[in-house]
Amino acid sequence: MSILSLSIYFLMWPAIVLGVMIVIGHAFFSDWKKAREAGEDII
Repeated sequence: MSILSLSIYFLMWPAIVLGVMIVIGHAFFSDWKKAREAGEDII
């Protein structure tokens, strides 16, 4: 395995995790905003 392919493989996982965290965070804050506007608790 070359250094370039190993580097790409190693750096791919943090990028995937970041993408998933962005999606989860966006959904959470969207639900939080809707609950706040409706005057309800998020839980």
